[in-house]
Amino acid sequence: MKKKVSLMLIVLLMLNISGVFSGVGDEQIIIVANQGEITLLEENKLIEQSKEVFSDLEDHWGLVNIMKLYIKGGISGYPDGTVKPNGTITRVEFLALASKTIYPKEIAKSRPNEHWGTPFFMTAVQNGIIMPSEIKEETWDNNITRYEMARIIIRFLERVINEEKETVVGVEEIMEGYDEVSTNKDSYYVQQAFVKGVIIGKKANDLFAGNNNGTRAEAATLIIRLIDNSARKEVNLESVIEYDYGQNFKLSDKGVDEFIKGALKETNNQRRLVGVKDLELDDLIIEMAQFKSDDMLMLIQRGEDFDVYFSHESPTYGGLSDLFEKFGFISHAGAENLAYMPYSKEVKKEREYGKKAVLQLKASSGHYQNMINPEWNKIGFGITYHYFPDKGNGYFLVTQTFLK
Repeated sequence: MKKKVSLMLIVLLMLNISGVFSGVGDEQIIIVANQGEITLLEENKLIEQSKEVFSDLEDHWGLVNIMKLYIKGGISGYPDGTVKPNGTITRVEFLALASKTIYPKEIAKSRPNEHWGTPFFMTAVQNGIIMPSEIKEETWDNNITRYEMARIIIRFLERVINEEKETVVGVEEIMEGYDEVSTNKDSYYVQQAFVKGVIIGKKANDLFAGNNNGTRAEAATLIIRLIDNSARKEVNLESVIEYDYGQNFKLSDKGVDEFIKGALKETNNQRRLVGVKDLELDDLIIEMAQFKSDDMLMLIQRGEDFDVYFSHESPTYGGLSDLFEKFGFISHAGAENLAYMPYSKEVKKEREYGKKAVLQLKASSGHYQNMINPEWNKIGFGITYHYFPDKGNGYFLVTQTFLK
């Protein structure tokens, strides 16, 4: 679940990251310059050092992360020697803190008569972290909510640090207040932040409290967890996932996405083993492959013989060339692999099923040759599920489609 932060990110953190942004009233938080190697002190040393640096951190839950950011040169607090860990932080302040930490060399200086946060805002826009319509300039100095912090931090992780999305299957079982989160427009970002261990509960009962204003201690903690995945909380979804592939089971859209990820990764792994270029997913080919899998399911439900529904020919659309033509691939060269794979209690995630399906297909020489054919450069996958009462088990119907 945890990813490594790139060496380039660590190098960026060693660079001069000086700058200033506004605090409450006339006070300021200073992001001070830090040159050279960053030294991570043991937790007890950080606690002792905090007493010499800040007067209001003793026994605070955010002490260690605030001090880590201080050691990295990320924050020096207020002129009176406080850091105000429970104080609120504005939208542009949080954006500035994250932006300055991730890409300090890209930040320009603000111009006369321009809001001090403009360079940070524009850099975030240029890097796809926010859209101008999401945070209008007249709201830059409004307090940021925890929902908004989750959105910004996950976009940094996905679009700058290039972390993969995590499966969230089972998160509803361990996340207090999930029903409220699931209906919010930032639900995706909150769930990703939760399963990655970046943002967890705010209160004693672990409610996310997404509409609460973010605090300075929370902001420092998020920045540390953004750049150092060892500081994240462990979230184990496998312990709460209990698959029931019974008669009424249906694959979710997220389950299909996870399956495709596993299948694509293993397909390209097989190609790399023989020195063949990776295949790229294509949305239209995915749609076509899914149509094939759905067609197999329909024929099963209609009572057709096994050889009919599990074939490259179909009474619904004809042959493989007809299927290609149906989706606009006229005169395109391509191929199709089909798999009939039983549910197994040993397999815990859809991504693992995707890998398992490809390895099963590899056992067939014809399927394997399709898989490693250097002529193919695009691929799509389809996946459906059917429970066979006579077998007492569920089966996945998998389509793997290749095109030039």
